[in-house]
Order: sequence, then structure tokens, then C-alpha cells
Amino acid sequence: MVGVVGLAFALRVAGLDFQSLWRDEVDAIRFATRVWDDVLRMFVVPGQNGPLYYLALRPWLYLAGQSEYALRFFSVISGTLAVPLVYRLARRLFPQLPFLALLAAILTATSPYLVWYGQEGKMYSLVLALVLLSMERYLAALESGGWQRWLLYVVFTGAAVYVHFIAALMVPVQIIAFFLTGGETRKARWRAWLVSMGVLLLPYLPLLRWQLPLTLSPADTGYQFV
Repeated sequence: MVGVVGLAFALRVAGLDFQSLWRDEVDAIRFATRVWDDVLRMFVVPGQNGPLYYLALRPWLYLAGQSEYALRFFSVISGTLAVPLVYRLARRLFPQLPFLALLAAILTATSPYLVWYGQEGKMYSLVLALVLLSMERYLAALESGGWQRWLLYVVFTGAAVYVHFIAALMVPVQIIAFFLTGGETRKARWRAWLVSMGVLLLPYLPLLRWQLPLTLSPADTGYQFV
């Protein structure tokens, strides 16, 4: 696994500043370096996606600079971290088949799609890492219980949603997974599960206030229909 993680890092860091910044990456720098009031306002302003990413990116740019290499290295870190997280999640899903976990890690390390987004100055590799953390802690909490596991699940899931709101789609998957578990597990965990789902809803309410009306009404996306 050390070698696989090293390979993932090498693939993502190679040629990191070969291309100049494109529009969305320039926006990432602009949004992250706004005055504090404007950065924090993104958490409640309709249509803003990824406010937590820009908040996390802000101190990184202060320390590392605003070059192509510095901006994209922030994604390299989370993109590389996704490899051992995939391995850990796969080991939990298939504990009797460790070779599957290793294969999953190798595919994650070498996937051109994931390498591409691991080199882009946007939030996609970070949301991948957070979703993997959320799923792994969720399954661990279902299996073994414990408030620490449920708390980490809520924290990672809430963070993922505020890094990219489309991450909320993993919650229905997790709800389905709960009802697919054995009856004894559901009986033992349903109270903690219900509380976690309720707590998880609270940080999502500010997003839901503008997402729900937008979803239920036609809107101009700003792009010509094709």
C-alpha cells in the first residue's frame, strides 16, 4: 500500500503546473481570497457551491502562495489520501477478500479521471476523500456502534455537503444501506442512526432553503440548451 500511495502521489504531482489556470481555478483563488465577510456569506447566499472548500483553501493560499502549483497541490493531498481511504472502505465491505481492497486502491491511484481531478484547483478530490471517510465511518458505526463513530460520520458528511452540495446524494444511499443490514443490527442501532440523521439535517437546512425552490422551478443555468 505504501507503494500504491506513492504511485498515486507521483501521478498527481507530475506536470502539476504544465497548464495555466483555467476559469474555475481562477475563481477558486478569487473566492478564497475575498474579504472575510464575503467568504463567510457564501454559506447562506443562494447558488453558492463549496463554501467550505474556499474557507479551507484560504489559509493554504496564504501559506503556499497563489501559483498554479500551490493551488493544485491542495487537491493533490486529498486526491492521494483517497487511495488508502478506498482501501480501508473496501476492507470493511469485503473483510474476507483483501485482494479486492488492494485492487480498488490500485485502480483509484491510476484512474485517469481521478488523476485529472487530483490535479485541478477545485473541490472535487476533497469531496471524494470526505465521502469515503463518511461511508467508512457510517459502516463502522453500524457495525460496532459508539458515539465517536457516529459523531465522525456526521462531521465528515456535513463537511462533504458544504464542500460540494451534490455530496448530499450519498445520504439516500446510506439510508438504503441501513435497511439492507441485518435485523439485529437495525434493532441495536436504530436510535443512534435516527439521531445522527436528524443532526445531519440541521447543517443542511441553510442549503435546502435555496436548493428546494430552485429544484422545483425552471431556471436559466446560464448555458445555452443543447
